Amino acid sequence: MIQIMKRSSTFIPLIIFVCVVSPKIIFAQTDRITPDIAKKIQFRVDSATLVFKKKISQRDGDSPEYLQFALDTFKIECASEYAMDYDYSTVGMNAIMDKATDEYDKLLNKYYKKLLAHLQGDDKQTLINTQRAWLKFKQLEINLIGTVSQTKYSGGGSIQSNLNTEAINEMVKQRAVALYGFYSRLQNN
Repeated sequence: MIQIMKRSSTFIPLIIFVCVVSPKIIFAQTDRITPDIAKKIQFRVDSATLVFKKKISQRDGDSPEYLQFALDTFKIECASEYAMDYDYSTVGMNAIMDKATDEYDKLLNKYYKKLLAHLQGDDKQTLINTQRAWLKFKQLEINLIGTVSQTKYSGGGSIQSNLNTEAINEMVKQRAVALYGFYSRLQNN
């Protein structure tokens, strides 16, 4: 009996560590994008944006609005790419894609408002109705994305969350580009 108690006095802390502490260490995915790393990323984005801006501003025929849209989308894409250099974990990639989606959503809203301001009378309501329908579609599409990523359809795995955030990002990005395209058509008249 004394022998068992001697073993258990070292064994119990080991069990506690293995069962309670180590899963938190092993499965915890900390935020790898610290404030210092965020500054480095922003510096890289700013540097790349300056080069890109110089390159595209030398082209003839591009409107100032196009140049701004190109710069805005370039910054979003660069920030995502550079952030993934630092945090390529599943959770990290999802957070990066969510942030990019938020940024594209801001662009989407910017060009929605600009387009709405240029339309007249009933045409404004057409845009409002179309955007409401798109928002409903977006929610239904997100539901479908969630459905097809279920293990019974996809085989499961953590990659499903990455595929989901990428699909949602792409959908919002496409809508932002579409609204910008409609707005830029008005600028050409």
